[in-house]
Amino acid sequence: MPWLSLASGVAGAFWMERTASRAGLVLLAASATWILLALTLLVSALPAERFPEKMRAWIKPLRASMAMFAQGTMQLCLFFVVPFFAYAADVESIHLSFLLALFAVGLVLIWDPFYYRAITQPSLATLLCAFVGFATLDCVLPMLGLSNRTRLLVSGAVAIAGTPILMVASRTQGTRLRSALRGFTLALAGATALWLAAPCIPPAPLRLTSAAQGTTNEDRELLDPTRDFDHVPEQMVCATAIAAPRGLHDELVHVWHRDGARVDAIPLTVTGGRERGYRTWSSKKNIGPGMWRCRVETRLGQSLGSAEARIGR
Repeated sequence: MPWLSLASGVAGAFWMERTASRAGLVLLAASATWILLALTLLVSALPAERFPEKMRAWIKPLRASMAMFAQGTMQLCLFFVVPFFAYAADVESIHLSFLLALFAVGLVLIWDPFYYRAITQPSLATLLCAFVGFATLDCVLPMLGLSNRTRLLVSGAVAIAGTPILMVASRTQGTRLRSALRGFTLALAGATALWLAAPCIPPAPLRLTSAAQGTTNEDRELLDPTRDFDHVPEQMVCATAIAAPRGLHDELVHVWHRDGARVDAIPLTVTGGRERGYRTWSSKKNIGPGMWRCRVETRLGQSLGSAEARIGR
């Protein structure tokens, strides 16, 4: 069974349709995940004596079925968003840590021995569901038009609200208050850590499609993209194109660095819908020799990528 489950999970991950039109469906699946896992933990926590005698023979199959459905919905959500995070990641930033966390959680979900061992421990099961829910909402909500800052707030709020519920569902009557407090503390600590570590999270589904530096921009096109200047030009222009879902209206920042030191930050407005990416640009005057880098970031410091150019030798 684990090998069959692994094969079906891998097949579903590769052949899944990943379009913005599926965002609402994935959002429903993320909501169902909380409900299914809460019911699974609740049924598992109740002793067999609490059920009518005629139902006791069905308790074990019921628990297995509910756990399997919860696993399937979490797989659907996680495997839908993983490519978006991978495309949005900046290889020169600290996004690798979040991608490794996605890979680790995906491994737990797709290999049955790991998954069923995790859900027998309420804290691990709660963290598993909270992480999947957070990652799913963080990626899907911008497809529905929410800004980058709003989606992080909503994703964190859902994780904070859902974690105590799962912790309560996994306990008996006498320990529910303590479990709720413990779950709330766990959720609050996790949400705070994720908020402070926002630069580690790729700003999916935003994606940098092109970035270059030059001196002349005309009709939103950079006429002379280059990486080396023999002399100091009058101005530098950084032109970037950011792919975003249709309907999204958000703010980004061009952060200029000279020899590794930050010298300026210029706000930009991005509108989604253009297949090759929404074209943005910023210019910098009073420049001098050195290595100049223009990095595209969100307001929370999440990097999408950068363009470099050297002035002088």
